Amino acid sequence: MNYIFCFVLASNLQIQSCIPTLSPTFCMTMVNGFFFVAGFVSLQYNIQRNGMVYSSMFMKLGIMIPILLSFFVYKEILTFFQIVGLILAVSMIVYMNYTDQSIPYLPGLILLLFAGGSGDAMSKVFQMSGQMDNSSFFLFYTFFFAFLFCFLFMKYKKQRIGKEEIVYGLLIAIPNFFSA
Repeated sequence: MNYIFCFVLASNLQIQSCIPTLSPTFCMTMVNGFFFVAGFVSLQYNIQRNGMVYSSMFMKLGIMIPILLSFFVYKEILTFFQIVGLILAVSMIVYMNYTDQSIPYLPGLILLLFAGGSGDAMSKVFQMSGQMDNSSFFLFYTFFFAFLFCFLFMKYKKQRIGKEEIVYGLLIAIPNFFSA
């Protein structure tokens, strides 16, 4: 119990030292939280509509967004492998669009690519444009806003949280946090 109380106390002190304001960093966390939720909602929709294979593939292809952002906005030089990867990814999307008639809804997959990739890109935006003295709060507020947007979405859809959602949410939260 000692460690739990120490953790809660430390969290409260840390949160109080960064009172939220409408700073650029705080606004970036709101946008990032929105993209997190939009990516997962889009993933769920696409799994139902397009199947798991296409949905997971397009979610992974979202890595193109932060790479392109780095190149076009931040003028970073792409490596040979990044260029080859981008060419292959775009070629695959074009090829699938013209040859594979089994994809029920390609626009939904493209939306998934952009929603998931934009969430990843916000970390780069924060790294290059944010206030680095607030870096320890970037993920905290990102997940706070993701929770808030998810909660509002659930209220809109009139969904309830059950025991199963709590258990699975806890199991998913640990790798989700460390991969963010």
